[in-house]
Amino acid sequence: MNVLISQRHSLNSHGQWCDSLENEYITCFAAFGMTLLPVPNGSDFLDDMIRTVCPSGIILSGGGDVSSAFSGLATSESAQVSLLRDQTEALLLEHALKHRIPVLGICRGLQYINVYFKGSLVPDINHLVPGICHPCPGKHLLSVIHTDLAKVMHSNHPVEVNSYHRQGVVQDGLSQELAVFAQEKELGLVEGLYHPRYPLAAVQWHPERAAQTTPLDRALIEAFRDRTLFWR
Repeated sequence: MNVLISQRHSLNSHGQWCDSLENEYITCFAAFGMTLLPVPNGSDFLDDMIRTVCPSGIILSGGGDVSSAFSGLATSESAQVSLLRDQTEALLLEHALKHRIPVLGICRGLQYINVYFKGSLVPDINHLVPGICHPCPGKHLLSVIHTDLAKVMHSNHPVEVNSYHRQGVVQDGLSQELAVFAQEKELGLVEGLYHPRYPLAAVQWHPERAAQTTPLDRALIEAFRDRTLFWR
């Protein structure tokens, strides 16, 4: 099963723009029978690549902030921001929605999806509760509030997840087109969202960085692969 995945886009020490993708993504999803194919940022051949690969899924990966041109937020000087990455991910999303290809967003991917559908972001969740994500990684509990997902997990108990993000989504900033399947209740942080009409969902944490795959991560990754739950 071939799956396209977006990449970080950042400057190296020589001032050159480079694409990069953590190896954990490849290893994590390979365990579920998926071959991840990294998508170059700003490629003039993106359409040709999509047609050639005929992907069974698309992943919007984590890392860095959504650019101010897309999010409307001023970005910090230390943030990794690439307008070219945002434009590449917009093309991937447009193709996925048009052809109903399953989409999974991870961390920044969740934030980007919310902004794409006209939602908003909290610029720094540490202003809500200091230390929730820094020093990274932070950890906290979330609640699964989607009945079907809880049934697949055989549990509705709170789940501990990692937290590597600075920006985030709260209930008031959620796109009107999206719905929540998991949340951190104390702050109202959206930890999992989905689109009711398209095969698209996203998580705020990093399942590929977990030491062991949790029942929640397994349920979600298998559903993404098998086109069940939010990816029907």
